[in-house]
Amino acid sequence: MSGPQIESVDALVAYLVDSSLKCYSVAELAELLGIKKRFIEDNVSRLPHHKFGRAVSFDAAQVRRIKEMHQVSPLDTQAPAEQGPPSAGTSVLTLTSIRPSAGRRRRPTG
Repeated sequence: MSGPQIESVDALVAYLVDSSLKCYSVAELAELLGIKKRFIEDNVSRLPHHKFGRAVSFDAAQVRRIKEMHQVSPLDTQAPAEQGPPSAGTSVLTLTSIRPSAGRRRRPTG
């Protein structure tokens, strides 16, 4: 992938300043991130953004922060076979120990 043809240092500085000042609309951000526009509209209060009157926009730094906010990393990078047996001080969770209690079900109304 090749970038724009920059002929001088001044042109490079101008290009970098222009690209850092670029703001994305909700629709552009949704397309850029590959998500639905509705998700951004519903969660805009939780996302870093600029607001000019009623117009909402996102700059490049905010797009990076949004991506970092929604990054999912594995808890442990070692494969289970490499970990070995659990030590005596570690407890192993079972499904019954993490299952919700029975009191969370709703009772039928009527």
